[in-house]
Amino acid sequence: MKAAVAVVAVWLSKSDAALACERSGAVVGVQYVVGERLPERVEAGVTNPLERMMTGLPRLVEINSVTSHGVASFELAFEGGATDDDLALVGRRVDAFDAERRRAVQGSEAGTVRVFLTSACMGKWPWRDVGPSGARSGW
Repeated sequence: MKAAVAVVAVWLSKSDAALACERSGAVVGVQYVVGERLPERVEAGVTNPLERMMTGLPRLVEINSVTSHGVASFELAFEGGATDDDLALVGRRVDAFDAERRRAVQGSEAGTVRVFLTSACMGKWPWRDVGPSGARSGW
């Protein structure tokens, strides 16, 4: 039994999931905090539309996202690493989405939006565990 567990542990350590965070360049990170608490509604109202808006960006090679209670977080990886130009382009698209969302959802609670360059993995962002009103998000 111990041997089987050891084999599985070694296999998992070499899997894509374990290597997913190894990167050589910067990525653009986006954290979008909203008043909505249900992850399913955050995914439908924020995560999915923002992912669609980012699809087709020049040099974009990968989008990773995590949705939790009131928080949608994204990593956007670009060929050769993200640049200030990529950051500006993503920022403009997020701003446009945010403006449209606020128009469409009358009285929507103002949230926090961060768009930034980072080489840290999404799970290592310093504010990763803070949701709306300072609530712990647990992802």
